[in-house]
Amino acid sequence: QCIKNSIIVNRRICSNSDCKTIYNTVLNPSKVEGVCDKCGAALYQRDDDNLESFNNRYNMYIEKTEPIIDYYEKKGVLHKVNGASSIDEVAEEVDRVISND
Repeated sequence: QCIKNSIIVNRRICSNSDCKTIYNTVLNPSKVEGVCDKCGAALYQRDDDNLESFNNRYNMYIEKTEPIIDYYEKKGVLHKVNGASSIDEVAEEVDRVISND
């Protein structure tokens, strides 16, 4: 959980609506603090990217979402897709899951 909240709390987003590149001040900082490497626009932190909001969202996940995942996993109808893959790979995996059902 500590790593997850660090990712959220340290997230910065490009203010240029055509860019919206995401940085992390610890794991993936911009070359110049507060400035987007791609377009030069200012970076900002979302109002809800703070420890209190993260803890609320995480606790809500544990309370509301995790039991649903367990329920469908026990029924044998839950399919997991690696969302960290490329967009094309995720789409292919989703298509494969859907076509097999």
